[in-house]
Amino acid sequence: CDWTAATRATYFQLLKVARSRLNEAGFASAKISATIRLFQCKYMAKTGVPPVDKGLLMCYNMGNLTHPGTGNSILETTELKKYIASVTTYPLPLDVALPIFDWKVLFHEGSYAGLVKDLPDSLLQRCPSVTIHDNRYTFLKDTTVQHYSFKAGDVLRDEQSRYDEIIAAGKMIGASVARQKMNVILYHLDSLTLIKYSVDEMENMYNSLH
Repeated sequence: CDWTAATRATYFQLLKVARSRLNEAGFASAKISATIRLFQCKYMAKTGVPPVDKGLLMCYNMGNLTHPGTGNSILETTELKKYIASVTTYPLPLDVALPIFDWKVLFHEGSYAGLVKDLPDSLLQRCPSVTIHDNRYTFLKDTTVQHYSFKAGDVLRDEQSRYDEIIAAGKMIGASVARQKMNVILYHLDSLTLIKYSVDEMENMYNSLH
């Protein structure tokens, strides 16, 4: 649950009720975990610390998704560095989730217009009405690619979970929370995502935190 300063009281009360019900049902030893965003670590005085046994630190979606100038909102170690100190001092033991997903961010007339998923780069690269600069595809005229329709001037920002960035992020986080044993999650696992990485690369992602 991505709670905010406005919803934390309700969410934290839900967690307390869940704990009470588990105790009443004879599951006092059960552990409760909550997802923790990086900004919730950095601004814990405002967002609060959930009343749970441990947290799952979600190490992705750390950039400004809707800003046209953002490079990669999924994962950038330069952004992650801004949060490392707060991760080190967070009062809950933490498991860690690293990203392996990708998407494209659509901008129409310079404003955020949504996410585009499962659109292969190969189709855009072969499209004569598209120009490519760095990780951005610009449409020169109204175009339909696969089942998506784009207007002239639309821009797609391609955002990937790059292997080298994942490894670097894992090492940074692992050095900050190495004081306890942790579980590592790769988000999200499906056939399309998994084919991007070799078995060795997947193992290295897990091992980067230890």
